[in-house]
Amino acid sequence: MKLKKFFISIFFSILVFLIIFKVSNQNIIHTIIFSVFSFILNYNSFAIYSSKKDKFFYILFSFIFSFFQVIGYNCFNYEVSNIGNIKTWVLILILTISLYNVIKVIFNFNVRKLKDFKLSINFFNNKHLFLIVFLLIFISWLPVIIKFYPGNYSYDVEYQLMMYTNKVTFSQFHPVIHTLILGIFIINFDNLFFYSLFQSVLMALIFSKTIVYLNKKNFSKTLNLIFLLIYMFLPTHVIMAITTTKDVLFSGIFMLAIMKFIDIVESYGLSLKSKKNLIFIIIILFLLLIFRNNMYYALVVSIPFMILIFRNSLKKIFIIFLASLTLFFSYNLILTNVFNVEPQLESESLSIVMQSFARVYKYEHLNNEEKERIENLFLPKTLEKYNSRISDPIKINFNNSILKQDLIGYVKLYLKYMFKYPITILDSWFNMFYSYFYNYDVLPQGWQKKYIEVNCINNFEKSQNCSENRVYVTYKNLLDKAKYQEIPILRILMNSSTYIYILIILIFNIIRKKKYELLFPIIPLFMYFLTDLLAPVALMRYVYPILVSFSLIIYLFGKSNDSN
Repeated sequence: MKLKKFFISIFFSILVFLIIFKVSNQNIIHTIIFSVFSFILNYNSFAIYSSKKDKFFYILFSFIFSFFQVIGYNCFNYEVSNIGNIKTWVLILILTISLYNVIKVIFNFNVRKLKDFKLSINFFNNKHLFLIVFLLIFISWLPVIIKFYPGNYSYDVEYQLMMYTNKVTFSQFHPVIHTLILGIFIINFDNLFFYSLFQSVLMALIFSKTIVYLNKKNFSKTLNLIFLLIYMFLPTHVIMAITTTKDVLFSGIFMLAIMKFIDIVESYGLSLKSKKNLIFIIIILFLLLIFRNNMYYALVVSIPFMILIFRNSLKKIFIIFLASLTLFFSYNLILTNVFNVEPQLESESLSIVMQSFARVYKYEHLNNEEKERIENLFLPKTLEKYNSRISDPIKINFNNSILKQDLIGYVKLYLKYMFKYPITILDSWFNMFYSYFYNYDVLPQGWQKKYIEVNCINNFEKSQNCSENRVYVTYKNLLDKAKYQEIPILRILMNSSTYIYILIILIFNIIRKKKYELLFPIIPLFMYFLTDLLAPVALMRYVYPILVSFSLIIYLFGKSNDSN
């Protein structure tokens, strides 16, 4: 029997090696590690009993993973999915079958069976744990904070400061609250360092609270120690802590929201009897709404699911969402009517639509009338700038008023193209967001796609005069130039797709185990992620809330596999 298990495991591991090597852009070291891991899990899968329902979930997830590895490879290399090619589906099918046992073991991983080391037990029994954890995280970040002085001046900060100083029209294109925070620290205090310090301290406090929170839940102390080390040393968290993008504070607030939602579930709604908790949750949701424009859509879509899941506290849940949305609408009314802040352009949420029209225009044989209708949506020569992976080149020249004048007509035109050119439309979608699911995407891709933008600055201007700063050069290479992809462990731990798949596994496992109440804390996070699929480009910072909430996702996965 052991010999049979051995050879079956070897066979499937070889299949995994061959296909993953094919679709991983020739990353031989990573492929070997993945294949060895596959063999170990294959060998151990025979001891796990699976019902028909279980098998369905294993196959479904294995198919989703395999589908996006093959489609992602095609999109990365050829900018087409080849979804209509029989070879594509053969590869997907073989990989799905090969990974079945691996997925089976992952779904049945039980956190409670992990034995805690004495070191981790002693560490987490300290009565000053919160202070110790905070100091460990912040001190571990301190060399980078000092060497990057005054901070990582990146992304939209320049435009936000122009709005703050009235050099351009103030708008909700970037969250006003974040623009004000940046302006107060950088313009009023005349030092980016104060902002970097403020943000890094706040994130260290939130990470510390999460570690202590999990410790109080009697979570695996060994895993919790690993999470602490990740928060301390993973380059992603270290640099994001001092990076001037709204996604950092937004992600920290999201963690607080998830912890509160977990408390609601584990107390069977009793925590909602506290007015203090109710007010805190309302404020947290309000902050999420004003820090990220797409959070509104994520929350609205989440509400019916969350009310359905937690029917026994229907009134309190309804009050929470109604109050947070009322605050949000009032906030927006005050901004637009009192402070004359321009609302966000509607075109921001139409990137997928623009890309679809542009791709059809470029690759299909349209008649003159059809071409003219698409051309009318953009300024002259805009469609020539079409880039399959980012909508910015055409988005900035989109004529929103034309769309409004004939909205029904353009909806009909889009639906017509969906039926007439389905593969072209699908390719326009896949090319925009495949990076979130394809584990072997290669970064950077020109100016439009970087893992994290890392800049050296001098008097609030980007500079290149930091070549002698070894810490800066190291992180610049690791993140901006994406050298982390050459280091197997970092390639896994820093890849956003790793965390997205773990979130999907959690959702599948909760449904498989029928522990639907555990969906309550992560439905908003998942819905927020779905809105990211409509973003102008697929970037790690957009899904950073999933990366920082990884420890809570694993905790919920442990709960979903808990037999109690």
